[in-house]
Formats: sequence, C-alpha cells, structure tokens
Amino acid sequence: MSWSRWVGRGALIGAALLACGCATVVEDDPEAAGTGSVATTTTTLPADADAGLELIADELAALSGRIAGGDGDNESIALVVAAWGSVRSEVEAARPELIRGFDATIAMAEQAVERTRPADADKASANLAEYLDNYYGRP
Repeated sequence: MSWSRWVGRGALIGAALLACGCATVVEDDPEAAGTGSVATTTTTLPADADAGLELIADELAALSGRIAGGDGDNESIALVVAAWGSVRSEVEAARPELIRGFDATIAMAEQAVERTRPADADKASANLAEYLDNYYGRP
C-alpha cells in the first residue's frame, strides 16, 4: 500500500474516531473465551495538538518494546493513528511545512507494526522527536 493510502486511511480513521470523541480498542478476554464476552478499553483522544503529540510521542517511544514482546503493538498503533487523526489539522494549520514529515513518521510506525520491525519503530520515534523539536522551535 502506498504512503498516501496509509495517510488517507489514518486520516479517515482519525476523523471517524474524532466524530465520536473516543477511540475504542477491543481485546479478546482469554478468561471469557467461549462466553461471547469481550473486554473493551475506551480512551478519550486529546482535544489539542500539544496533548495529542505528547500521547503519540509516548506511544512511539514504547512501540519497539511492544513489537519485540508481541504484546500491545496493534493497540498502541491504533491509538497513535487515532490521536494523529484528531490533531493533524491543528498541526497542519500551525506548521504546514512539517505535515508531510509527521505523516511519513506515522506511516513508518504503522509499517513497523505490520512488518514486526522494532528497529523501524525506534526510527519513527527518533524522527518524531526531530519533528517535535521543529514544531515547538527547540534547537
């Protein structure tokens, strides 16, 4: 899938989740297997770019460990994509010259999960840190 399709898909998912105001991650509960029960976790997405970017940075910082451990990486990237979808327009309005870099970084993180590549998740986290420094005007 091309980069633009990933970005479009992420923006569409984020917009849909923004419309409902929360992201829901559904996990199968092994103890409830066979009962038809499903455990759900609901996370309210950040309302502003600063909080959203902080959440994305925290999730990407932990992503390589989750990929390597095989636990929580899909939920983590779903949260990242949803959070990015909720703050992308605000980031773009503030710093339009950085938007392609942010989009590429999120796409890299998605591919890291899809391809089980913890090193790519580390690279996405490092790239995000650079874009955040630029976004906030830090040297």
